[in-house]
Amino acid sequence: MQINQRGVTAGELDAFHAGSVHMGLFVDCLVPFVLVRIEGFYEWSDQAASVNLLPPEQWQLHEWYPGMHLSLALVLVDADTGVVLGKRMVMYSAHVSRVFYDALKMQLETPYGKEVIEAVRSRVYEKYGRSKDMVRAATVVHRPTPLL
Repeated sequence: MQINQRGVTAGELDAFHAGSVHMGLFVDCLVPFVLVRIEGFYEWSDQAASVNLLPPEQWQLHEWYPGMHLSLALVLVDADTGVVLGKRMVMYSAHVSRVFYDALKMQLETPYGKEVIEAVRSRVYEKYGRSKDMVRAATVVHRPTPLL
């Protein structure tokens, strides 16, 4: 997940790298919204995720195995220059991983176009004006384990 910010201070950069990361998933009509908050740096934000945004030849999902954990790469980018300021990887719990995996698997089994994703996004953003509001209605919320 790319986070674009302007004027990042040294303290904010430290918080990006070391602050506790809270994550959640809000799923609506097969479209999972990844919810992220980094303590001391980044308030709740969301990103809709869909395999249907990729070309069909890139649609792939490895088989699930018990105890599997998915991870999320966070990349901090200076919004003015495009320079990467920091990278961080966090791991979902097995439960959150399974919820996200199942949502992506259902997308592969029920392909739909970008217009459907946009319609879902518009409806969700109209109903939940802010990412923080989506957190309250999230399918699952978790504070993941930092990998690095």
